[in-house]
Amino acid sequence: MLYELAFQLTCGIRSTVSERSRVATRPQPRPIRDYEQCPAAGRKHSPAFIQKHRRVFARFKSVHEDDPIRKARRHRPLHLGRQHGCVRSRVRPGDHALLLGHKVDDACAPGGERIEYGNRETEADQRTSFKILPKRRRLIRERLSRIPPEMRLEIEVFELHYIEMHCIAARNCRISGAVPRPCNARTRNMPLQVITVPCLSDNYAFLFRSAESGEAALVDAPEAAPVIAALSERGWGLDWILLTHHHADHIDGVEELRKKYGAKVVGNAADARRLPKLDVSVSEGDSLTVCGERFEILDVSGHTIGHIAFVAQGHAFTADSLMALGCGRVFEGTHEMMWKSLKKLASLDPATIVYSGHEYTESNAKFALTVEPENEALIARHEEIKALRKSGKPTVPSTLADELRTNPFLRASLPETKLLINLPDASDAEAFAEIRKRKDNF
Repeated sequence: MLYELAFQLTCGIRSTVSERSRVATRPQPRPIRDYEQCPAAGRKHSPAFIQKHRRVFARFKSVHEDDPIRKARRHRPLHLGRQHGCVRSRVRPGDHALLLGHKVDDACAPGGERIEYGNRETEADQRTSFKILPKRRRLIRERLSRIPPEMRLEIEVFELHYIEMHCIAARNCRISGAVPRPCNARTRNMPLQVITVPCLSDNYAFLFRSAESGEAALVDAPEAAPVIAALSERGWGLDWILLTHHHADHIDGVEELRKKYGAKVVGNAADARRLPKLDVSVSEGDSLTVCGERFEILDVSGHTIGHIAFVAQGHAFTADSLMALGCGRVFEGTHEMMWKSLKKLASLDPATIVYSGHEYTESNAKFALTVEPENEALIARHEEIKALRKSGKPTVPSTLADELRTNPFLRASLPETKLLINLPDASDAEAFAEIRKRKDNF
């Protein structure tokens, strides 16, 4: 009886190999994005190995059970997500039987494991496994090593299972490496590469660029020549100019840059009459996508009426509102208005990088020490600032966490600060106004 079953098994395998040879040259399917997009495989496409000889394999209890065999015959496609170059392929039901192994309790057996594709998940009737030989493993590693780090998604450890035909126990192989990062909306959200461009005597403009789209943007344009030089050095164009407020030392380079690069100019709709011609007008609460980054618009009036800040995840371009160890002089607004604007910025994530518009940091540090002479964090930061300026390096940008620890204008609400300025019972806005007046006369 056993010999008869073995003979039937041999015939089944031969018919399977023959069928496989007729369909082996299928074209590579397009990437699978959703389960419903994949039509079910018809009965005629399932190998005879499953269709005609399931009774034979039902006898081999150590290899297969009846239920998994019946599940394998369901007419639904198997989805395999392979991370080699983000290629995803499809295998028909029963194809797993043509691989090296088919044991019920390992990755080759029919089962209900979920396989993820991007942000979606789908149910798979079967799982499969494969063996990566050392030569192939080296080739994969060599290819991955040529992928730029920013385009790689690191995997610490992943496990490959492979089994021999009818083997009871599977063997494990652990390797570590990386796979190409999928190109989707999430991977575009990479950290901004921001270039600080010194302009005029003490102004800063800021350039940033999307590595994916090649778009480049500029925050404020004090003058055109240094910006053009920075763009030419990197081979960038210029697609956007974001304006924070109307002062000449922030907008004088706009027209020359617009004429040379055709950049779109963005500014506050409420202050449009005092700004260069705007292509995109924004207001507080609006959001704007520039170079793949979503920016929120904050009204931070005080220095001027209509001053805005551009805030993306982890980045805040604040110009003359919040500055490194300081804040802008209150020209058009009121001290209460300026304090309200600073509170908005102080509520951001402490890890936020703050890009302010001037190199006033060393002077600001000297003043801050007159307010809090025993602030250890401030003393240490002052030493760092002096070292940076001595070597000719900018002190901008800074982090919001550093500002919260050392900037006297953000610390006006603290009881200890109010004591130091002899206004223990003052409101927060009144304490801020006192510190700002002292700075005006410093």
